Amino acid sequence: MYIYSDEYQLGSCVLIASATVLVFDFFLTLQQEVGVDYELQLGPPVNFWVKINHIWMQPWTFGTGIFLVNRYLPFVDTSLVLYLQFTTTHIDMCNKYYRVSTWLIAVGLMVSELILLMRTYAMWQRRRIILYILGGMSFATFGPGIALTYLELKSLEFGEVPEGGLGCRLLKASKLIFVTYVLVALSETGMDSPLLFPSYIPPQPPDTHPPSPSGGRPDSDERKGSSYVSFSLTFPHPFPVPLYHPITYHVHHTYSTPC
Repeated sequence: MYIYSDEYQLGSCVLIASATVLVFDFFLTLQQEVGVDYELQLGPPVNFWVKINHIWMQPWTFGTGIFLVNRYLPFVDTSLVLYLQFTTTHIDMCNKYYRVSTWLIAVGLMVSELILLMRTYAMWQRRRIILYILGGMSFATFGPGIALTYLELKSLEFGEVPEGGLGCRLLKASKLIFVTYVLVALSETGMDSPLLFPSYIPPQPPDTHPPSPSGGRPDSDERKGSSYVSFSLTFPHPFPVPLYHPITYHVHHTYSTPC
């Protein structure tokens, strides 16, 4: 009988916890996606239809596209990682699935960064200087981040899992992925910095809703962004590389949901 390692058991717990947070966040923010007034007045069967009508049946825009990617892509990569963790695998399967899931996570992080850029830009009434600064920071982060992720994936070496075992046996991996998350944390800090000074944010015109997804409260956006930055800088060290991906991505997804 194969005895699972402590790392495998810890990884399984982290993955299940990450999936739980993802599903909980989805249902927790569902009423925000629909609208609070609808949630209070209608029953659950109608709420689901209103959600579809409110998002999917409306004219599609660029914002609709990135919303759907940010909202539902985590379910795809989480399913891949969970399947890989709890099934009988071989080396080629581990290589393929891990690379696909890692790139999906990378795409999700970039989309989340784009959402943070757009909401900060909107809160500052589309000032070009804010767009240039944050856009430059994003490009400076995405380029090296993509290159480092590619090099990280090339460094991975998997071994055969003993008979009766599940999941993948990672033999070797570089630490370059941590540099990627440092870049993400620095970019987050840049996105969050304009929100640290709410008194300097131009007042919203009367009779319009603030574009902030948290209801137009800069202090709420500040707390969310600061919390994620603190998480990114605090937790890279205790978690092995395969475990850090999903939990960080789901925390990032939770704090950048544009609804």
